[in-house]
Amino acid sequence: MQNTTKVGLKISYLKRTGAVGVYYPDFIVRAMDAHVIVKTKGLEDIEVAQKDRRARQWCATVSEATGTEWRYLKVAQEMFEREPWASLGELEAAVGLAGD
Repeated sequence: MQNTTKVGLKISYLKRTGAVGVYYPDFIVRAMDAHVIVKTKGLEDIEVAQKDRRARQWCATVSEATGTEWRYLKVAQEMFEREPWASLGELEAAVGLAGD
């Protein structure tokens, strides 16, 4: 599902300036074995690496606290739009092969 105001998942992270920023993932996918936060990314700005690290950390913390696996998947916008993906697993495998 798209992470709209109805879902409202946001992850705080520390910006390079030291200020606290808020990151809103694009999609949350409920798979059979996990929840997956999916971020489609076009232009890479200076804060992207920090957002990625924080999202992965958030997933690890929430997985440990709840006993339900959470994963973070960043997909280049071009890859996401290139073809219709048959499944989340297919998309995860393609991203894994391409390198994150």
